[in-house]
Amino acid sequence: HGITSTERVAPLDMVATSNILPQISPSDISTLSNQGYVIIPNFLSQDVVDELRQDILTLRSNSAFKVAKIGQDSTNELNTEIRIAETCFLGRNRMELTSISSAGGANSIRDRDGGLYDIVLDNLCNSLSELSSTDSQTKLDKSLNELLYAYYPQGGFYRR
Repeated sequence: HGITSTERVAPLDMVATSNILPQISPSDISTLSNQGYVIIPNFLSQDVVDELRQDILTLRSNSAFKVAKIGQDSTNELNTEIRIAETCFLGRNRMELTSISSAGGANSIRDRDGGLYDIVLDNLCNSLSELSSTDSQTKLDKSLNELLYAYYPQGGFYRR
């Protein structure tokens, strides 16, 4: 179901059942530092997760996902021995995504005021920056981030 220009969609912070921004704690930072990853149950509300899943389905059906390759820039190549997946790189106001009206256009869960970038990504970057600077001399550069949807079909994988 696409969003028409006359429909108004509640921002993520209003959709979340608790009406509280997703938070990361000092304990989460410690786990991230020690394990190299952290899993935060219920970080996003089920309503937000459902809307993001719908966004993925819509973007995939509109060919916004591309076969995932490995490497960067000039070394970026397809290698199905290492990876079988599709990716869709996200970013504020990416024309190739906002032009897909059935995915909400500029009013998508990603781009709208109070959407994914504003509420979740910015809030997460701020929290990580604040919490990481208390534990180390290295401060997180909030301007350096990368966000993408990754789709692994049945049998898909990423070997290191």
